[in-house]
Amino acid sequence: WDIASSSVETEDGKFDGYPWEAIARKLIAPFGISLETVGTVDATPFPEMSVQPGELVWATLERLARDRKIVLGSTERGNLLAIGDHSGSASDALVEGGNIKSANCTIQDDYVYQKYWTLGQRAGHDDAWGDDVSRIRAVAQGSATRYRPLVNIAEHPDTPEGLKKRSEFDALHHEGAMIQAQVTVQGWLRPSGGLWKVGTYPHVKSPMLLLDQPLG
Repeated sequence: WDIASSSVETEDGKFDGYPWEAIARKLIAPFGISLETVGTVDATPFPEMSVQPGELVWATLERLARDRKIVLGSTERGNLLAIGDHSGSASDALVEGGNIKSANCTIQDDYVYQKYWTLGQRAGHDDAWGDDVSRIRAVAQGSATRYRPLVNIAEHPDTPEGLKKRSEFDALHHEGAMIQAQVTVQGWLRPSGGLWKVGTYPHVKSPMLLLDQPLG
């Protein structure tokens, strides 16, 4: 809660050349919490990055995480959780008539798009100028079968690769929310032991919900 309601306190607010993880560790250090990761957290540095005056710590980290395809959350110990690219193999199973006590599911494509565009720019130099730096575009494909583009503007200067990551994040965010299931089970622990955690993919098998697939 503290990092979600407290502002960033730095000398000049500049983190040029820092990767996301280094920025995160520096900003959360005064709060006495740690950073835990799942998968591979993108280590590409931000060419130019400044914290806005008064910007909250969580808002800063979440804004930058979008541009590196990183999903944020928290652990059961109260630490900051960063989820990068990782394998999506199913872990434990949630089975109707077995360990599912109750469940409901929403399937909708209101915010699913055909293409996810990101537009941006960055400072020019001797090796790059003109449209190469002033009109940078990146796109990620979506699952919509009809014409439905979504265009976002990058919040800060970045490379074409950085904009591509942002487009992929938008696709992940929108496509991943198409199916949302809330499942109640008996007790606190998974069949394989341990608490249920984000970043895992339980296989949901429920004829009444029309589901037989991993979700996560």
